[in-house]
Amino acid sequence: MYLNKSFGRKRFKANLGNANHLIITSLVGLDAIERGKVEDIPSEMRMAWSPKSPKTSARRAALLKSGWFAFPER
Repeated sequence: MYLNKSFGRKRFKANLGNANHLIITSLVGLDAIERGKVEDIPSEMRMAWSPKSPKTSARRAALLKSGWFAFPER
């Protein structure tokens, strides 16, 4: 049986689509940091962010989001 329009399928696609959108948006922001278009956190965000190298931090964060970052074993 194939339920093309089931409630569960619609809900799954809606959630997956939203997660995908958020990941892509994060990667776009990280790319802007890496290209030097963003170097300081906007004052309205009210949080600390002061990396030694914003470009390196953006690359590392992109790897983490992509699942390529390997955490060292303990």
